[in-house]
Amino acid sequence: MKKGDLSEQDLIQALRLHANTDQIEKVKIAIMERKGDISFCN
Repeated sequence: MKKGDLSEQDLIQALRLHANTDQIEKVKIAIMERKGDISFCN
């Protein structure tokens, strides 16, 4: 998260918007894409 200048709040916001959850425990992998988007694998 430090390398991508991403805060925990940024990650939780992306979870709500893209993975329809705010529970980080449900995510196995979070990937920061080249364009800056975050993809999640449950």
